[in-house]
Amino acid sequence: MSYFFRFWFLLTFIFVCVLPFYWSAKQLKVFYSLGNENSYSYLDMLELYLPEIVLSIASTVFMVLLTTNKKIAKLGILVSALVVYPILKYNLGSPTYNVWFFSAGLLVVLCLLDSKRSNVRT
Repeated sequence: MSYFFRFWFLLTFIFVCVLPFYWSAKQLKVFYSLGNENSYSYLDMLELYLPEIVLSIASTVFMVLLTTNKKIAKLGILVSALVVYPILKYNLGSPTYNVWFFSAGLLVVLCLLDSKRSNVRT
């Protein structure tokens, strides 16, 4: 169980916390390949992915707290994944429209695995 939890933790961290920054860099590369070198910057591309960036920052903080067995971390992950992220996604919009289902699913399963892991440990 411990190895699966570590694998899921790493998968969730990469997809939720790291990939939004990669997506914005990739989007900028696409604009550069179309001949728009001077019209967009990396910060302009990051603005497109604002809901993902907010979730990335919140998830990074709560995932660090999750490793220290803070109970508030599970609540923070669930609220940010199931409440804040969909609200931001539908109000602000983003190029990755249906990714929030997958990101929220990864974070919810991570919380479930952590609760099983903490039940086994105690």
